Amino acid sequence: MRGKDDGCPCGWYRFKTSCFLFADVNLTWEDSRVYCQLHYGHLAEVDTEAEDAFIRSVVLTIPDLDRVWLGGSDLIKEDEWIWNTSGLVISSYSNWDDGQPDNSGDQGSADCLCMRQWADFLWTDTECTAAGMPICETRYHKRI
Repeated sequence: MRGKDDGCPCGWYRFKTSCFLFADVNLTWEDSRVYCQLHYGHLAEVDTEAEDAFIRSVVLTIPDLDRVWLGGSDLIKEDEWIWNTSGLVISSYSNWDDGQPDNSGDQGSADCLCMRQWADFLWTDTECTAAGMPICETRYHKRI
């Protein structure tokens, strides 16, 4: 839901207890992380199948989109995927494309979590220096 006073910042989409910003910029994963912080959020952490389906439903409406960034990485320890804001291991829910994560980047440097068009916006790992659209998340605040 977007475009009305629903407890989310202007331009953000509400889903249950979160608000999401689908930023109209292409940035590296780290720059995307900073971009979200500057907009009082963080790169999205996808906790449920329903949340993932919501994000995919919005992403599929954006023309000419190749890659979107989520807030997970294995930058701290190879093959241990965590959500970088909460520090939680990505284990209770994930939606990796077949064969992913495969660390197939340049010199095995595919350390950041994204959704790619060629994978029908399922999760893949890719180089953190690639350009992609950040999906930012913040808490929904009920209006009184």
